[in-house]
Amino acid sequence: MSEHSLINKYLAPLAAGFSGAAGLLNDGAVLGVVDGKQLVVTTDTLNEGIHFFGFEPPELLAKKALRVNISDLAAMGATPLAYTLNLSIPRKISDVEGFLASFCKGLAADQAQYGIALCGGDTTMSEHSLTITITAFGLAPRIVARSGAQAGDVVFVTGTLGRAVLGLQTLKENPVIDLNNPLQRAYLLPEPRVDLSALIAAYATAAADISDGLLADVGHIAAASGVQIVLETARLPVAEMPWEQAITGGDDYELVCTIPAYRAAEFLQKVESLYVRLTNVGYCGKGAGVSLRDDAGNILPSPVTTGYSHF
Repeated sequence: MSEHSLINKYLAPLAAGFSGAAGLLNDGAVLGVVDGKQLVVTTDTLNEGIHFFGFEPPELLAKKALRVNISDLAAMGATPLAYTLNLSIPRKISDVEGFLASFCKGLAADQAQYGIALCGGDTTMSEHSLTITITAFGLAPRIVARSGAQAGDVVFVTGTLGRAVLGLQTLKENPVIDLNNPLQRAYLLPEPRVDLSALIAAYATAAADISDGLLADVGHIAAASGVQIVLETARLPVAEMPWEQAITGGDDYELVCTIPAYRAAEFLQKVESLYVRLTNVGYCGKGAGVSLRDDAGNILPSPVTTGYSHF
């Protein structure tokens, strides 16, 4: 099939119902912004051999590529609106139509789950490896940046840290996908905390999604906000592994946020009413960087590697 035939058959249905996409017939999409809300834009690229092995089913790759972007939206207090998809399919994939059918099946399922629609993009061939780039758009009543944390704020983390890196290890040791394995599922199908977007917008002074590892991502908040963040290691909600590994492994796609102390109890109650695990892991103070403390208040050495880095 030709490129446009493939687009019309597999991608255009993902844009159905989103008027700004115009059936993917135009050179660009038109996004209407609701009065009183701001448009949040985020993008992520997944490369074969770097971000995924290459033996994963296309359906799973599509879901993860979309979910990591939705996680960024949630961290800024935004709800999903639309996304664009740039897909470079390697020549080694002989059944392009079969690949696209499976890939778009995954996108369709997650579009329904997270209330988001395709609005544009580009499809090309590549010589060697698969590359997936998604740019997602969301609407927020108030932008939550990394730069708003204040001394005295309480630091909260959702979920359990480290499960994804354990899942990655299981796949390296035995490259057989089993989504009934909760560790593999945490790595292959992260669950963005989009259900917390409204609460992040209402309560948080700063937030980030934990993609590079908790230590690295709170470091980004500390640097942007000009505060010191103290993490109390005895409180960290980690999987069955050393806490040093759990906070530096990456791929958790949980949220870390800072909340004014006087609003912390109320925020905790509202999040727990959504049946989301939320843990107070520290606080913000005057100074710079990230400090690790044990349950006696002693300063601990920081791991040599703070988190995942491409370079």
